[in-house]
Amino acid sequence: MRTQDFCDLYPRFLETSETVPARSRLDARWRATIGWNEAILAGRRVVDLGCHDGRWSFAAFKAGAAHVTGIEARPHLIRKAEQNFGHYGVPANSYRLITGDAIEVLRGFKAGSIDVVLCLGFFYHTLEHMRLLLEARRLGAEYVIVDTSISPVPEPIVALAFEAVDDPRHAVDYGGTGAGKALVGAPSKSGLLAMLDYAGYEAEFFDWQSNRVDDWSDLPDYAAGLRVTVRAKRRDIAPRKA
Repeated sequence: MRTQDFCDLYPRFLETSETVPARSRLDARWRATIGWNEAILAGRRVVDLGCHDGRWSFAAFKAGAAHVTGIEARPHLIRKAEQNFGHYGVPANSYRLITGDAIEVLRGFKAGSIDVVLCLGFFYHTLEHMRLLLEARRLGAEYVIVDTSISPVPEPIVALAFEAVDDPRHAVDYGGTGAGKALVGAPSKSGLLAMLDYAGYEAEFFDWQSNRVDDWSDLPDYAAGLRVTVRAKRRDIAPRKA
């Protein structure tokens, strides 16, 4: 009997997604980002950056998170997230959904208030990579889980690109320039490792070849090694007692 995946259990997210709504892609990403990390999400305070329609915030809650906070810059996506949480009956005291710039919202949180940061499909839509990771450290996050596109070059770089801000899959006009585009950066794998290292985190990469994927048609970036999933653990925090 086939194991039930995210879209089997919670099909509403196929309707509310404004990214690639392919069932196989959402299910595979769920196994990599949430299933792989169930043990570290359980009982933790989790913040989800660029939470879109709330899918991974919700998934973290269902994985046992004590509380989840989703941050999203686009108000209409926050409304979708609120509707999704309501549809699936998530207790109101178990989550918070905030409209705003992810980095600015993090700056307003108290030190020591977060255990896990989810950065799933957000890291390559910003130029504030180090500020994000240093805020995670200030907030006390033991783990940062990153799922990101990467530049294929071997050197530790950040590859710059413009994104059209009218596409909900892309960055917002964070600088308020009115140019209709935002400058963002995708790190190389070695660049990502360097950033995590400077912030005090050790990285472990998810093995996408072991992710029960039979057809890679909806996952070409992962198949080509142009997108990775990383679990980064802070070096100076002792493991939590069982």
